[in-house]
Amino acid sequence: EYFLTQGPNAETGAEECRKAAKYAAAIFAIGTCSSFGGVQAAYPNPSNAQPLHKIIDKPVINVPGCPPSEKNIVGNVLYYLMFGALPKLDAYNRPSWAYGNRIHDLCERRGHFDAGEFVEHFGDENAKRGFCLYKMGCKGPYTF
Repeated sequence: EYFLTQGPNAETGAEECRKAAKYAAAIFAIGTCSSFGGVQAAYPNPSNAQPLHKIIDKPVINVPGCPPSEKNIVGNVLYYLMFGALPKLDAYNRPSWAYGNRIHDLCERRGHFDAGEFVEHFGDENAKRGFCLYKMGCKGPYTF
């Protein structure tokens, strides 16, 4: 609550969030910083940066990413508008529909990954066979 101030009354970011959340049913934390605190919340955290769930007393749905996917932002708002309820959340309060599977889980090259069959150089024989691109920099195993 020390470094982010807004407006002529010099209210802190935390105070602004509490005010904005007062009558809300839930809060969507859009981006990694509001979801988890971001880089600025790392030790020693001189700015006392906090994720939203630590400063408000409402349910928080985390939509992390830097930047977050526009599909995940709009999808969560539409989910709430269509069903009148919050989506099912995972252990990190992220919507399961958006963060339940990694790109890797549904990749057509997944079988090659499991078999240890990788492309070693772009254009090599393994690339022509459709082998896994992990060794070429694919981040599918870590990406939602």
